[in-house]
Amino acid sequence: MKILSISNTDIWPWGEGKGIPSVYASQKGFVEKGHTVYFLCPQRNKDLPKKVNYHGIIIYRFNLPFNLSFPSISRIPLDNLLSHLQATFLSNLEWFFFQIYSVIWAVKIASSLKPDIIYVHSLTPAFCGWLISKLFKAKLIIRVYGTRQLYWRWQSFWFRIKEFR
Repeated sequence: MKILSISNTDIWPWGEGKGIPSVYASQKGFVEKGHTVYFLCPQRNKDLPKKVNYHGIIIYRFNLPFNLSFPSISRIPLDNLLSHLQATFLSNLEWFFFQIYSVIWAVKIASSLKPDIIYVHSLTPAFCGWLISKLFKAKLIIRVYGTRQLYWRWQSFWFRIKEFR
């Protein structure tokens, strides 16, 4: 079976062996069961290759315009109205460009791959996964890891505005 995984974070977002182990473990498990796995994500670390075979998982990374990256957005100190607006704008801009670029890259990969399953790793790539699954008549799996944020964060008016989408 051919699986196209789409994620808005890399397979190890904070470096080799650091991040969300279940993302890597699920993909590695598919490979161990004999499936072909392609993993599509944005290029967050410029030192990593654009295409690599990582333990049997073929990873494709694509650049977002304007060098947008969530780690840099999350470092914006939220201490005044302007910083909240800036973080909100950049976060939503990153989300918007991720939607466009992930669809373009997923169509490119799926055209040659003809995947049986589209596997997305959060709600951010869910639209892309849904669209690609319809275009290529593949099954869609959406996996959501835990909660988006802690409940107490939603009590803040500014946090609600920042997470408007």
